[in-house]
Amino acid sequence: DVFKLFVINVFDFISINFFQLRVINIFDFIGTNLFQLCVINLFDFIRIDHFRGFSAYWEIPASEPTAQNGRWAQSPGSELFVTLSRRFAGLPFIAEDLGVIDAEVRELKREFAFPGMTILQFAFGAEKSKHAPHLHVPHSVAYTGTHDNNPVLEWFRSESSEHEREA
Repeated sequence: DVFKLFVINVFDFISINFFQLRVINIFDFIGTNLFQLCVINLFDFIRIDHFRGFSAYWEIPASEPTAQNGRWAQSPGSELFVTLSRRFAGLPFIAEDLGVIDAEVRELKREFAFPGMTILQFAFGAEKSKHAPHLHVPHSVAYTGTHDNNPVLEWFRSESSEHEREA
């Protein structure tokens, strides 16, 4: 079988906060029926890119020329997922949990039983990488790379180390 995957960028949701709307109101605006028709019924899985943004996001004052003087701001967290889980049984979300992931993000993932991700291209560069195949945990999805990486063959040919190619 071929699975269909849809990627939602969390910043599309979070940016609504800057206009003084709550994330939860997005579904009042577009309607959960439209969400079901356009996303839930068309795709087997929905990967939420930048999932950590549902726990906290980096807020930067509009007057700042760079992101350096930003701060972590709390996101609505589970509100969106509670609303969706009331309407749809078994949310098919995959949480992109790469990068700096804190206890709150892990708890949010656990609360809704969302699988996380492992990336094979990250598996062989560092010792004891959680991405090494023998360290993959149950309830996770393995990808060869991400949209930030070269495709795996190009990575192997031009970016991998001799140690990585031997592994």
